Amino acid sequence: MNYQEILGFVLVIKYVLDCYIMMVEWDRESKYKKFKLLFGRLKFLQSKVDKRSGRIWMYPRTGNYWEGDVSQYNNAQWIQNFRMTKENFMELLAIIHDDIKPEDITVREPIPVDKRMGIAVFKLASSAEYRTVAHNFGVSKASVYNCLKRFCLAICKRLDMFIFMPSESEAKEIATRIQREHHFPQVMGCIDGSHIPITAPMQGKKDYTNRKGWDSMVLQGLVDDHYMFRDVNIAMPGSVHDATVFKQSGLFKYSDMLPKAPILLNDTEVPLNFGRPSIPSASMVNQALYWLQPFPRKRIIQLLP
Repeated sequence: MNYQEILGFVLVIKYVLDCYIMMVEWDRESKYKKFKLLFGRLKFLQSKVDKRSGRIWMYPRTGNYWEGDVSQYNNAQWIQNFRMTKENFMELLAIIHDDIKPEDITVREPIPVDKRMGIAVFKLASSAEYRTVAHNFGVSKASVYNCLKRFCLAICKRLDMFIFMPSESEAKEIATRIQREHHFPQVMGCIDGSHIPITAPMQGKKDYTNRKGWDSMVLQGLVDDHYMFRDVNIAMPGSVHDATVFKQSGLFKYSDMLPKAPILLNDTEVPLNFGRPSIPSASMVNQALYWLQPFPRKRIIQLLP
């Protein structure tokens, strides 16, 4: 017996009991009121049964993309579609497996845990619509949303495993590589901001409107020469200036805990400043190693003699 049959059976039993109660209480109510009440409950029963009998529990879907195409991908195709190799995918899956695995008790066959992560990573890597991802993987749009949400929560839970500041020795190595390849001394990374589009709340909406005229949150990121994020700050609305974003971030508040490696220039220990005018001076945060804002190569060529 399926769910619809059980529901119909329960509603019929309830209607019969209501009829019996009305008959017992014949002396308390008039015949007209009794008939009107029973007729109303009969119409309610009919509407419920008709509604449930016409409802589709789950649309049939194929979902051959994950089971068929992806299983044949090489590393180049994995990077192109998921922005990571299959080896990296499996390593990350092993870390967050328990957080995104399906529940022990489900109504129907659950989505496998590797497919759940594949849905989330593909959505983030491609920026495709929920409908497009759902069609590719043979699931519903709601399932795509749930997979994406659980994956992001699992990553945020273990964010310290993936994003952390370099140690003193590692910072020196980064500065050495950058100086050797790009001829900038004492740079341990590049810092900049990006506006992330959002749907702003109605209250205080103007605070989220950036200088370009659309609503956003400001993401401040620090990356090293291997394109690895070393610090991320997402806390300020789009209308806030970059200097204020930096001043409110952990890089400024906990600057005394950052790696320090001063160098000697002409036998003098010189602390260097940030390579961005809109960010407060490095001397304000007592930082010897400094960060540099990415500078377009076209502008550099224009400035060359």
